[in-house]
Amino acid sequence: MSKLDHYLQEKKKFVDTCLHGLWDENDTPSEIFKAMKYSTMAGGKRLRPVLALAVAEMLGKPGEELWEVACALELVHTYSLVHDDLPVMDDDELRRGKPTCHVVFGEATAVLAGDALLTGAFELLARYGKREDPLIALSIIDEISQAAGPSGMIGGQLLDLQFEGEEITVEDLNKMHGLKTGALIRASVISGALTAKANAWQIESLRRFAYAAGLAFQITDDLLNISGNPSELGKNTNTDESRGKATYPLLEGEEKACQRRDQLYREALQEIKKWGDDAEIMELLTARLVYRNQ
Repeated sequence: MSKLDHYLQEKKKFVDTCLHGLWDENDTPSEIFKAMKYSTMAGGKRLRPVLALAVAEMLGKPGEELWEVACALELVHTYSLVHDDLPVMDDDELRRGKPTCHVVFGEATAVLAGDALLTGAFELLARYGKREDPLIALSIIDEISQAAGPSGMIGGQLLDLQFEGEEITVEDLNKMHGLKTGALIRASVISGALTAKANAWQIESLRRFAYAAGLAFQITDDLLNISGNPSELGKNTNTDESRGKATYPLLEGEEKACQRRDQLYREALQEIKKWGDDAEIMELLTARLVYRNQ
């Protein structure tokens, strides 16, 4: 097992254990609880919490000290998937190799479960503020709420719906994915940095890193929708073109999309290399995010 695989396995186990702890203490109505737990524990790489943990550790903050922040990021991400999968949005029936939340529990329960996951994320961040520095917690709440709101994921999802079947530019596509996908990736990176009390120049460098890495990640996602293995991805492929979705390979062609992804990867790596030997895991993680096969 490679060093990165060992790290990812260790951090995923840590996040999963913390999430299980949340469900063990939960006393919400049973159907909502079941839907929340089903969606959150259905699998996934825990990319966003792992990014927060890895950045914090690169800057000298022990990862276990920000477990609430890591779990909150995963809850926000899961909420977005539950809502994105709904028939009125992307109408997906498969997520992480399992039937989506609305298929199992019904649309109304899925909407409420998504709402509960998002609300629960901010409850966790408030807990972090009570246990750690409340001003840092406020900064993290500001960062994540912007990423999740109309100037982040919600705005990006709206553009995604509006762009279906329309002729758009690469600039439009960059804006859409910078909001829909990139915003929460940036919030994850910056949240980790904030817990480690990063200074202003470190924050700005990490913002540039996250922007480039987030777009590269999305291009890979678009490419996998065309050429990926559904059993490995845990979701159906070749869905973007049939729905008239705006993607990089459909707009520019696969070769140019790959070139754009490679350039963004180099830009992200340039920023992260500023931390020298401390950035080893982040460098390996960035390569995995960009050049993954699932």
